[in-house]
Amino acid sequence: MLVPSNLAGCLKKLPVPIVILDLEATGGHVLNDRIIEIALLHFDNGNITELSQLIRTSVPISPFVSKLTGIDEDMLAGSPTFSEFMPRILPLLRGSLLIAHNGKFDYTLLQSEFRRESVEFAAPVACSVKLSRKFYPQYLRHGLDSIAERLGVPNDGRHRAMADVALLVQYLESMVNERGQEAFLNALLPLVEPSLLPENLPSVLKEQIYGLPDGHGVSVWYDDNRQVGSVRVHRHAFTEIAGLLGRQPRLWRKRMHFIAASDGEHSEALRIQLIQAGNEAA
Repeated sequence: MLVPSNLAGCLKKLPVPIVILDLEATGGHVLNDRIIEIALLHFDNGNITELSQLIRTSVPISPFVSKLTGIDEDMLAGSPTFSEFMPRILPLLRGSLLIAHNGKFDYTLLQSEFRRESVEFAAPVACSVKLSRKFYPQYLRHGLDSIAERLGVPNDGRHRAMADVALLVQYLESMVNERGQEAFLNALLPLVEPSLLPENLPSVLKEQIYGLPDGHGVSVWYDDNRQVGSVRVHRHAFTEIAGLLGRQPRLWRKRMHFIAASDGEHSEALRIQLIQAGNEAA
């Protein structure tokens, strides 16, 4: 896919890789239905990776989805299962900002698929529907069909994952062209949930945080002397930790000092460990 240069240059300014993503599923239930197609563009420091794949599953495709997408079970024969395809996509998704239309659905569906493989996956997400409403409040409809009509682009291939990614890329590019890169990023970043980690966070700590599950647990922060500097209880570990650091970048100084106690004492946080809990933490 030819990616518009203005959008690519804009995304390059963000401190993390970006994934523009679309999924097709057997139905509309994020916990019970399964992914049948994945398409994404991965932007990392000027490099763009394009990936599209049908996914085989034992869950029947609903007649509505089959009619909408044109994907039937015969088409999936010979395609990899999510378990088989997972090693290809996980390195692209982990540590990236995901942008998707109706992002919560795609993200939750992905999390459900990874969890079935005993892999905990969490990432910051921005919903382009919310971005569209923010930029164009005068419009009542913000689905991709309405967007295609407003852009005056052909609607052929809609409801196939890569076609929808291509349409979303065109739409984001039109926003950047109309409002400018700075305005686009200023509108996008407040929509990221949870907030992006601070740029000056040590890379090893970023990697640890982006690898955290988003369930119940207790986070233990260790300083440079391997002493416990902070202990926090979480219901949603990744979301709460990333949100805390993203909302309060002042917690970090030149030497990456983390506020370890309520009285404001500081220590260098060099490692984080999460002790998971099966039930809600008390």
